[in-house]
Amino acid sequence: MTHPSKPRAQVEDLHADEILALNGASLPIDQYGRLNSATEEKQSVSQILEEKRKKNATASAKFRDRRKQKEKEILDRCRELEQKVYELEFNNPFLKQIKALQFELDQVRLEKVSALDKLSLLEDEVLLLSDSLYFLFLICAYEGFLAQRLGVL
Repeated sequence: MTHPSKPRAQVEDLHADEILALNGASLPIDQYGRLNSATEEKQSVSQILEEKRKKNATASAKFRDRRKQKEKEILDRCRELEQKVYELEFNNPFLKQIKALQFELDQVRLEKVSALDKLSLLEDEVLLLSDSLYFLFLICAYEGFLAQRLGVL
């Protein structure tokens, strides 16, 4: 990892304590305010960077594993819920009754539509007969008028 203000070649020339300072990490200091002996032996920059990469890679791998495990758990739960929904839909006696009643309701609605169609046809036929009777009445009345006028009756 390079520091934003320094080129990579310059960063690799730094000592371990300088890299820690650039990354914002604190230096390990003992209770008397002295640097620990481990840090006094300057590790090479490449060793520190390599350790940092390894830690980062390990952390990334752990994160990916946790994410995959969580996804697997969610998928398993989803499958369980889908199975439960299926069982509730197809093994529920109330649902079967509701479906049977829905079927009967649909049949009654079809019969109602059929009855309304028949009623409409009968109303049309009644109107036609009513008109025919009216014309027949007019014809009979006209014939009676003519017969009376002509003295036939």
